[in-house]
Parts: sequence; C-alpha cells; structure tokens
Amino acid sequence: MSDVPDTAEKTLRRRYPDHEWTPLAARTAHVHRLHGDPALVVKTAPRPAGPDPGLDLATEAATCAWLADQGVRCPTPVDTGTLDDHQYLVMTAAPGIPLDGDLPADLREPAVDAVARATARLHRLPVTACGFDRRLRVTIPMAQESAGLGEVDLDDLDPPRRGWDVTRLTTELLTQARLIGREEVAVCHGDLTPGNVLIDPDDLTVAFVDTARLGLADRYSDLALFTRDLTGTPGFGPAAADRFLHHYGEAPVDPQRLEFYRLLDEFR
Repeated sequence: MSDVPDTAEKTLRRRYPDHEWTPLAARTAHVHRLHGDPALVVKTAPRPAGPDPGLDLATEAATCAWLADQGVRCPTPVDTGTLDDHQYLVMTAAPGIPLDGDLPADLREPAVDAVARATARLHRLPVTACGFDRRLRVTIPMAQESAGLGEVDLDDLDPPRRGWDVTRLTTELLTQARLIGREEVAVCHGDLTPGNVLIDPDDLTVAFVDTARLGLADRYSDLALFTRDLTGTPGFGPAAADRFLHHYGEAPVDPQRLEFYRLLDEFR
C-alpha cells in the first residue's frame, strides 16, 4: 500500500496528537501502534470493493466486540467509521508478541501449546451466540465472486497449486466441496495464522487479533491455515504443527479437510 497518509489517518492523527505513532507491517491496511495512555492500534484502508469481510474494518470492530464479550482476549474497538473513501478502526492494543515475532526460543514450544489450548477454547464457544456466518454456504459463493472479479492472486498460490489458473482453482474447489460432507461447525477465527495470535511472554496468555473473518465455520478452516503457516515459520516447522494438533486434541487428522480449506484460502 502507499505510504502516503490517507484522509482518515490524517484526521486521526489530529484526534490523538499526544500519542507516538509507529507503523506496523500489514498487507491490506495502514496499521499504526499508538504509544501512550491508553496504548492503541489504528487501522485505515480504502473502502472494500469485493466480498471479503477481512478487508472490512467495521466487520472487524463488530467481531472484536463480540469476542471480547465472550471473555476472549482480543483488542477492544474504540472508534470506527469512514472518512471520504477510507475506513478506519481505532482499538486497544492487545498485549503480547506475535507467535511469528521475536519470541524467545525457549518459549516457542510452550507458546504453541498455549495457542492450541486457546484455539480449542475458542472452538467451544456456543455457536448459538455467534451471529457471524462463515460456513461454506457463504464462503463458496464469496470465493466464486472473488474469482469473477479477478481478485485471486495467482502469483501467491501454495506449492501444490502453483501454475494453476482461476478456472482450475474454481473447478477443484467445487469438486472438493461436494466431497467434504458435513461441516463440524464451531466459532472460528477465520484467519488463524502465527501472526494473528499474540503471546504474553510472562504468563503465556493468548490474544487473538485481525478477527474480521471470525464466524461459524468448520473448525478445520482454522486448523488448516495455522498448521500450514506454522510449518513455514522459521523456528517452528512441521514438528511444531504436529505439536499444535496434539495439544489441540485432534487425532487422527483428516488430511482431505486440511487441504480443502487451504484451497479455499487461495480465493482471498
């Protein structure tokens, strides 16, 4: 994204003049940590044009608020809205270090265990209380819409699908969806990656961030993304992914469902 501040960011800087603004790395939004009292995080981004809720900051505010009400550690929204053609979200800064960040080496294994337990607790939240729907009846049409809009990044496909075109991806997705069968519906993060979980190094408590895709889905949608990305994270690898699944309590693992949800992830 451009480094030039957008209208929303310029306005928010005037609202929070006493905070020190530090940019954070992000793919789809301008993100800053605001050092001060209280510590905050600010996101600004163009208004989303496509169907992916992961690009909608109002959705992220709503899911964060709901998750916090369930007693799950996550940022709390402070303010959200739109200014001109940009959206913004101000929220409290959740404590901790990203799992793929500068975590001390001796904390990596216990941190993986803590994330596994936190994920299992998330998946045990009452589904009747969650009003966000990310089941296949929602996400398959959304994937097809993204494909039709040309939003699938064919240069960033996982190794098993490198070189595929959109037609082949979509055909395979629809074929595999018919074979998956019943969804084991749970409250899922929706973008569970090592960068989206924060670990407090003092007590190993876990906070979830970037929750815009949170909702009811097959719990394998979380397991698939987290194990894939943890496998490729320096200092962790395949053994850490196996450790995560063990402490989560998933044995034996269904490899077909893992691969299906990794395929679905190609469309966002």
